[in-house]
Amino acid sequence: MSLSWLPYSLFGALIYGSMSFSLGFVSPKIKKSLTGQMGYGFVYCALSGLLSIIALLGLKTHMSKDINTMISNIDVRVLALTAILNMMVNPVHAIVMNEGGSVGQQTMYSLAIIPVLVGEAFFYGEKLSIKQIIGIILAGGGAYLMASGRKRSE
Repeated sequence: MSLSWLPYSLFGALIYGSMSFSLGFVSPKIKKSLTGQMGYGFVYCALSGLLSIIALLGLKTHMSKDINTMISNIDVRVLALTAILNMMVNPVHAIVMNEGGSVGQQTMYSLAIIPVLVGEAFFYGEKLSIKQIIGIILAGGGAYLMASGRKRSE
């Protein structure tokens, strides 16, 4: 099995963790309201969308053949579903980070593997190995332990 994805995974984890941590740096007035936190998540999502458009235009300028190939092979239904899920998760992520801190983040992140494994088994016909099944059980147990662990200091 090729491990060419590993550096991207490590870099992505660093960026994702830093982004998650930065979600906690909101005004205390925003933190007092779930609606305010959700709104902050939507504002962050909208700004991310604008920056993504700019980045895509930059890529198109420098790597137009690859970008044109990508655009011509997009499944619009899958892209739309992914965009909707992204729009839904970002406000929830803001709430999780502001209400639960690192414990909330770890719980959310640990449990996220479950739909990935189940989805791959269902849609791609991949068989879950015993290690993956144990991983699902451990993720659930880990989420329980994280939720019953230390309290976040205010």
